[in-house]
Amino acid sequence: MSNYVITVSGHKQYVLTKVYGDVTRGLARQFIIESHELAVKNGIDKLIFDLREAVNVESPVGNFDLVNHDITEMPASYRLIKVATLVAPDDHSHDFIETLVINRGHNNRQCRSMQEALDFLEVEE
Repeated sequence: MSNYVITVSGHKQYVLTKVYGDVTRGLARQFIIESHELAVKNGIDKLIFDLREAVNVESPVGNFDLVNHDITEMPASYRLIKVATLVAPDDHSHDFIETLVINRGHNNRQCRSMQEALDFLEVEE
């Protein structure tokens, strides 16, 4: 069984990736690439990474390499995608990644509720 499930929202407004368990650099790279490919295929420019049931267990160096190497090597269209990263209210394991991604110029925000994520993406459910 995969540690994530990727779906397109009912009105094709965003791609939702629900992640479970421990998040490593390799897993994050995999679901980011697959989510982006599905978004491009459907003409969607918004992603939600739902990490409320996932914890970032990668080292700071691994997180740095994910953002500054793996994501940087993705197609240029990824930089045009708006990403809401949905995390549990008491989980701060994803904070460093958010800082790195924003510092690289990506349009990404960490959100603590689905409504906050939808508001950031400017979509309605």
